[in-house]
This record gives sequence, C-alpha cells and structure tokens, in this order.
Amino acid sequence: MNINKVWTDSEDSIVKNHYETMEKKVLLELLPNRTWDAIQLRGKRKFNLNREKFRKQFGNNHKKGKKHPYKPRFDNRKEKCEYISARGYKYIKNKDYLEISNGWEMYRPEHILVVEKNIGRKLNRTKNGKGEGVHHIDGDKLNNKLENLFLYSDEKEHSKIHQSLENIAYFLVKEGKILFNNITKTYELHEQ
Repeated sequence: MNINKVWTDSEDSIVKNHYETMEKKVLLELLPNRTWDAIQLRGKRKFNLNREKFRKQFGNNHKKGKKHPYKPRFDNRKEKCEYISARGYKYIKNKDYLEISNGWEMYRPEHILVVEKNIGRKLNRTKNGKGEGVHHIDGDKLNNKLENLFLYSDEKEHSKIHQSLENIAYFLVKEGKILFNNITKTYELHEQ
C-alpha cells in the first residue's frame, strides 16, 4: 500500500480510463500500491466517475464465475501495451512476453523482460521476491537498454552495488565535488 498520498499521472490515467469499465481485480493489479477504497475515492472525487455503468452493463455475472467481456486480452492490433508504475518502472504486456496468471494476461517489468530475453530464461526468483534481479546502472528506471542493466544473483549482491555507489558519492563530498545545499536539502554537483 502506498503511504504517499500523491497520485502519479499514470495512476490517474488508469483510474480515469478504466474505473467504470474494468473489474475490481484488474484495477487492483494495475494499481498494486493502492487499496480499493483509495481507487474508488479517486474515481469519484477527482474524475466524478461511478461503478453504476459497470453494474448496469454486467450486473453480478462477473461474481458468479461467468466470463467478463472486459477481462484484459492482448490486442493483436497493438504491438504492446505499457504503463509506468507508481515506483517508476515501465510495465509492458507484449505478445512476445505474454505471461498468464490465473487466466489473466499480466503486465511485466520491461527491464526484467529485456534481461530474460538476453539470457534465454526467466530469472531465478522465489515467490517472496528473493533471488536474481536487475539493477539499473545509471539509476534511470526507464532506461531499459541492455547495456544499462546488470543481472545480480541476490539482494546481498544488489546491496553491495548500491553501497559502492554511496561510498564513491561520499568520497566526492569529502573532495568538495559534491556539496549539500541546506536550502533545497539536496546534494548538488559543485562546478568549479
């Protein structure tokens, strides 16, 4: 659940475009850091939307195990569908990387898909998210070029990578090449 109450543009777009026509389960998958109550409030207050349109069109059939016409399916007319998550990662649903979970087509992080395609297999991860992962070398979560991605073996190795960057940054602070700005409360490069 997202403690931060600020909604991103991508989250707002999902609510605005799908709140009245998509099943609750799908919306919760598309907005994994939001509760159903938060999604409902956002739809009602920000965009003046309601679920009545959904209820009138589909009634309670979606609860009785009948197929719902808005179940997400890959649209062959589009090469890929994508969105940016609340954490800043690009998720895509692409026919080349289609993954099915409980009968639903799933969006997957693009950086994971790029590495998996390169190594020719899925990452070795447990259900609780431990194991292999992908590090963005330049820190830009949207730069998913293969040369910017590093496959690490476990979280310990990933922590070591981040620690090495932090050590270099503190070295540059000591050298006066990075300064702390007390007004903006941020670190800045010192231009000499």
